[in-house]
Amino acid sequence: MTQAALAAYGEVKVHSAIEGASPTELISMLFDGVSSRLNQSLTAIEAGEIAKKGELISQTISILEYLSAVLDEHKAPAVADNLAGLYRYMVRTLLRANMDNDPAAIKEVNHLMGEVRNAWSEMTRNQAVGV
Repeated sequence: MTQAALAAYGEVKVHSAIEGASPTELISMLFDGVSSRLNQSLTAIEAGEIAKKGELISQTISILEYLSAVLDEHKAPAVADNLAGLYRYMVRTLLRANMDNDPAAIKEVNHLMGEVRNAWSEMTRNQAVGV
């Protein structure tokens, strides 16, 4: 299979997963997208691919801004407010990491996103079992 065919297959697979996903699963996919792009940006820094690193960080910031925009302030105002603040902190940290080529800052944001992802997974598991 050629690279173009593999890429096309990958896009179809992603679109199919998105179309069949629940809102909860979509948020999980966004969290995974943040972590994936952060890991790729670390690899880009190590390889000296500064433009690629900048593009990946920019994509990550876009996802974080979307996650912030879809917070439901009516269901849990305190949680939404805390997450919005955390997302703003992550964006500021990534902007600084991009300017300074700072892998430690990217790793910090990746760690924070992992914590958010774990809390989200726990919450969705508890909702599924009726806790």
